[in-house]
Amino acid sequence: MLNFLDNPHLTAISHSFSQVVLLENKWSGFFILGAIYLSAPRLALLAVLAVVFSYLFASYLGYEKNKLNSGLYGFSPVLIGIAAGVFFTGIDSLIVCVLGCFLCLFLTPFINRQAEKNQLPGLTLPFIVTTWLLILLSGSNRLFFVPGVGSLYESMGEFSSELLLPDLLLKGFGEIFLLDDMSASIMILLSFLVAGWQKVTLVIAAALVSIFWGVLFGVDYQQLSLGMLTYNSILSFLAIDLFSVSDTTKERIWLYGFTSLLTIILDLTLLGVLGTFGLPVLTFPFVLATWSTLLFEKAWHQMPVKKKRKRITAKNVLVHE
Repeated sequence: MLNFLDNPHLTAISHSFSQVVLLENKWSGFFILGAIYLSAPRLALLAVLAVVFSYLFASYLGYEKNKLNSGLYGFSPVLIGIAAGVFFTGIDSLIVCVLGCFLCLFLTPFINRQAEKNQLPGLTLPFIVTTWLLILLSGSNRLFFVPGVGSLYESMGEFSSELLLPDLLLKGFGEIFLLDDMSASIMILLSFLVAGWQKVTLVIAAALVSIFWGVLFGVDYQQLSLGMLTYNSILSFLAIDLFSVSDTTKERIWLYGFTSLLTIILDLTLLGVLGTFGLPVLTFPFVLATWSTLLFEKAWHQMPVKKKRKRITAKNVLVHE
């Protein structure tokens, strides 16, 4: 059984799932795929279809083999497959899944090249842009249709004052994959444990800090309990941990706090802005907050200081495509 799982093609598929949470760990990927399947088998099948289609098509186009095997061309298709099943129904979800993967494979190199010019990772932006394009396109064609495109944004006029446990701490892990399921959230949290206890500590800290900011801002407790304002912060912490060039604990803590606060602000702001166009927020706050934090860090390190300080050696910034 273990030899079967060591197949390089299966490893590439597994890495595509783990790269969504910025991990290159095949066992984490299998845990995540299992979580999606237990929660929503249809979404898992669409995600696998999206990865397989993207892997085969990217191989045909001659994309870098090492990046394909690492899942760097597969993680956005994973999310596109899930989004196709969440926002579309019936045969429409299958059409959107294939069309979305096709568009994403051409958008990904372009977006990453533009991000690289500022030494930034592309992150999940290809998935976000592709999903938005397909949702907007659904309103002007007869090939596929979003049933609730006009009602994706719900008014926040009525607030819940009750925080639900353990949903408050755990539901955000499932929401990374658009899943509102406690069992799936626990399995996804376990996927971090497979990668190392340090990752578990980091993502739990991200969830706690985002909850603190959410309570401080007085956001809707129901929305907070469902993990809607937690999942982007979890991703932001993981991105800063991977791409930050700061080598001191103090600087890292400041960066984590800054990116978490910025993520929450963007989450709350973009919810209303994008909602008026019938577009979901997805992971856009995570991308913007991570980019802003990394650019701030870069500018901070380039500022002249009076006291001589140890020069920080920059890591090689890998583009998370």
